[in-house]
Amino acid sequence: MRKVTVLLCTCGSTLLEKIDFNKVSKELYKNPLVKKIEIVDGLCKANTVKSLSLDANERIIAAACSSRLLEAVLKNLSNAKVIEFVNIREQCAWVCDDKEDASSKTIRLLNGSINRAVRSNPPQYSDGLKIVREAMVIGGGIAGVRCALDIANAGYRVYLIEKEPSIGGIMAQLDKTFPTLDCSICIEGPLLSEAGRNKNITIIPNSEVVGVKGRVGDFRVLVKVNPTYVDPEKCNGCGECANVCPVYQPNKYDVDLKPVKAIYCPFAQAVPLKYVINKEYCIECGLCMSVCTRAAINLEDKPKMLELNVGAIVVAVGSDLFDPRLKPEYHYGEYDNVITNMEFERIICASGPTGGVLLRKDGKPAKRVAFIQCVGSRESGPGIGECSYYCCAASMKEARLILEHDKDAKVFIFYNELRAFGKGWEDLLYRRCLEDGIVFIRSRPSEIKRSPNGNLIVVYEDTLTGKRSELEVDMVVLALGFKPSE
Repeated sequence: MRKVTVLLCTCGSTLLEKIDFNKVSKELYKNPLVKKIEIVDGLCKANTVKSLSLDANERIIAAACSSRLLEAVLKNLSNAKVIEFVNIREQCAWVCDDKEDASSKTIRLLNGSINRAVRSNPPQYSDGLKIVREAMVIGGGIAGVRCALDIANAGYRVYLIEKEPSIGGIMAQLDKTFPTLDCSICIEGPLLSEAGRNKNITIIPNSEVVGVKGRVGDFRVLVKVNPTYVDPEKCNGCGECANVCPVYQPNKYDVDLKPVKAIYCPFAQAVPLKYVINKEYCIECGLCMSVCTRAAINLEDKPKMLELNVGAIVVAVGSDLFDPRLKPEYHYGEYDNVITNMEFERIICASGPTGGVLLRKDGKPAKRVAFIQCVGSRESGPGIGECSYYCCAASMKEARLILEHDKDAKVFIFYNELRAFGKGWEDLLYRRCLEDGIVFIRSRPSEIKRSPNGNLIVVYEDTLTGKRSELEVDMVVLALGFKPSE
């Protein structure tokens, strides 16, 4: 059984007035994990430490003053495997008026430290420790790409792991960024291209981490690379295969608002700009193979396993959106024109399914639009208990985009509390929205109903006035909460 040596320091006898060291020693000897106890006058003195009969590889509990004063002396003059510091001066003697209380607290702290020291493994660090000078970033969204570029530009090799066929993440789907309404892909696109060109970055798309072993500075990571059925080394992104493909599938990039071929490139600025096949929809007709002059298509492609050796791992897996179907009172998926904020982003974007025109399902323009905040955020039940940080600013940005496209539109935002966190966002977003005539209603609507003419009716109570009302609109946008990606 591992045992420890306890060193009790009286700090030049100054602690004797407040702590009964004989009582402490007697109580600690009842602990079977204690090997011996020594009461000394000053552990901060090199001569005192040298005079102690400490065995090699001892486990030591040093009960004295601040570890900042003791650590260098003890570690330099002893061969202890594990050293635990307990500050009995500031935490016991100086804060307890009664000697009995100070002594009892000292005993409790030391017993806890003894258990910790026995169970602790000695540090594995040494001057000769192997450090692999390569890194891995898991997640190819904007955070992961920026992180990979920073590491690569510092001179280290980086493996960028992304589960989708292209890096870019959610930001690649957005129309504009807040608070300045700059083009989203215009900002992110150059970063994606830079990551694709950087010689220190290896992008591994369509992949996932399935195992990690090792230690700090030397990890071995098992990565599963899922088949794309198109050889990325041969594919030049010409798109002839998609032109002849007869099968359509839901388009994840456009949030299923517009179909895409079974063999497809995720989006125009994708990195890598390669085509992939969704085998769930592929009918293996062979038309794509017949037009591919580079023989890049392999319908027999199999998953591959890679073991990568890296010294550091950054987890930047991004976020998933709350499922609005868990809020049945809003009838998402049942009523036309009840959409999510991500669907709105694709509709309002010039590269989206409607070419940037805000249209209802019947093809008519949406002239009256309501945003409902905190759908799935800041509530108990099926939602996310925390604020998602993003939704308020996103909705205010999207409200301004509506007026940018149609100055005669009417926009309403139902909010719980508005939280525009960033520096200057209140002026750039909230005040600008007020100036533009956007109406803010403090309420969490209880229901969305459908009117006989096909419009939507938002049922709500204004929590500032207590008045219950209904608002008829053409479209409702649900601002969904974010949760960590799985």
